Amino acid sequence: MKKLAVLFCIYMIIFGCTGSPKIDVAAETNIILDIENQWIAANRSRNVEQVMTFFSPEIVMMFPNTPNYKDLQSIRELYVSMFADTTYLWETFSSEVDKIEVAASGDLAYLWGVGGMKVKTPEGITESAGRWVEIYKKINEQWKCALAISIN
Repeated sequence: MKKLAVLFCIYMIIFGCTGSPKIDVAAETNIILDIENQWIAANRSRNVEQVMTFFSPEIVMMFPNTPNYKDLQSIRELYVSMFADTTYLWETFSSEVDKIEVAASGDLAYLWGVGGMKVKTPEGITESAGRWVEIYKKINEQWKCALAISIN
């Protein structure tokens, strides 16, 4: 009986302590969706400081026909410029997540969707629409966007 108890303890030490923690994927998904909604609100209100809180330090942003933005400073300058451009009607900005997937490890997630806003043109106000892909990374227990790709 002692041998069985010792074997059981050894088994628990080896196999019971090596399992990865269980991740509540639904809860993590909801956290990221909440961040996306906060990002939409920050865009609508042209709040650069709020927008910057959603990015990881190594963020990369990609837009069609432009160089990649590879650091927080260049992305801050991009947002300052975009928010100052009055041809974009940021209060009409919209975005909808089509798919979100959180890794079982709980440290990475990807999502994609569609979005748009109204834009002033010489012909009048038109709707600008596009698709996007984002990768989130968990840093210090907080989800941060590490890669954002816009596809028009």
